[in-house]
Amino acid sequence: MFKKIIYIVISFFCYSSILLAQNKSWQCSFEEVYSDGQSNTGILLVNSNNLRYEYDRHDLYTLIYKLNGQLHSIPNFQTDQIQIVQTNEVLFKELIKIYSTFPSTPNEILIDDFFIKIENSKQNKFIKRIAIRSPNLNISLHFHNCDNKNINQLYFNLNPFYKVER
Repeated sequence: MFKKIIYIVISFFCYSSILLAQNKSWQCSFEEVYSDGQSNTGILLVNSNNLRYEYDRHDLYTLIYKLNGQLHSIPNFQTDQIQIVQTNEVLFKELIKIYSTFPSTPNEILIDDFFIKIENSKQNKFIKRIAIRSPNLNISLHFHNCDNKNINQLYFNLNPFYKVER
């Protein structure tokens, strides 16, 4: 499951690079829905330099992506244990290239074995849903209650780690 989440974060970060160029910050609730019916919820924070993908469940983790290319995993139950996560660099670079052409980016993208479908929200000009399918992954990521607002840089710190106030 951890690899699935990494693909989602990579995909979303690539999409959010559009927002980074526009100097926007967003906070959204998210829900991941897997093909077997399982789901997870959490909060997403994106600003001009970072991304934070935090699960609500105490037994899961928070992912913090720094613009320098490092993705960090921090267990929600032990926030002093920080790990660097190795990602699929080829997929990451290709997605950045595709998303840099937004808004002319197609709604459907095929990269290697990954089929990515993007649905934009008409209400807040933010992504509504990302669907990712591959031989090893079938997941939908839904964004709710997205708000364009300033986000405190402390929430992107690794050490000390700050819980997001909701």
